[in-house]
Amino acid sequence: MDIAFKIQKETWPDDPDYEDLYDKAINKEDNNCFFLVYDKNVLVGITGVDVYDKYPDTIWLDWFTILPEHRRKGYGKKVLLDTIYYCKKLNRYNYFRVDTTYYENRPALILYDKVMQLKRIIQLKIQKIIRIIL
Repeated sequence: MDIAFKIQKETWPDDPDYEDLYDKAINKEDNNCFFLVYDKNVLVGITGVDVYDKYPDTIWLDWFTILPEHRRKGYGKKVLLDTIYYCKKLNRYNYFRVDTTYYENRPALILYDKVMQLKRIIQLKIQKIIRIIL
């Protein structure tokens, strides 16, 4: 938990949410959880998924980041694709969505567009939703 929270605070300094991570850590549901991502014994990032009652046909990417020292080595693409595949294997959702705050030149946004092959629709200071049909 401490490692996940440290990563979260470094990536999203204005939005650390220990309670959300804790809830995901103790949750036994497979649709509201997070994963620490390792390559052998080296921690490279974190990813997770979540669901919202308002969108029963959708599973959302949550707390996705690759540590800065491991970026641009292919981990982001691999972890994102593995997360999408994990959601697809759940076989309960029609959509995989990303809800993220837009920051100019944010590496994850470039990756989302590259991997999901979607054109970005960005409205300044508005959260964007990217969806992919599972």
